[in-house]
Amino acid sequence: MDRCNIGAVVAVTPDNQVAGLLSEGDLRRLILRDVSMATPLAKVMTKTPLVVEESAALGEALAVMEKSGRKVYVLPVVDGERKLIGALRMHDIVGN
Repeated sequence: MDRCNIGAVVAVTPDNQVAGLLSEGDLRRLILRDVSMATPLAKVMTKTPLVVEESAALGEALAVMEKSGRKVYVLPVVDGERKLIGALRMHDIVGN
């Protein structure tokens, strides 16, 4: 999270398909609940994160973030097979 400055970690399967996501907010909430940092990521990550396909327009990605009913600031970007290509941050869309 810190090294890439995206505010989330995207977990992938061996064939690079999105398996889950853990955001900085998720991590803060886990710390506040005294969840052990030895807990496997698979137990605490969002297992069906919102994603956006690489062909989507920025406006579409922003709509996914805003209309989700959750505070979504990072979207994994996937290809047609749901394989991870990258991540899109809210700041990438609306600026700093």
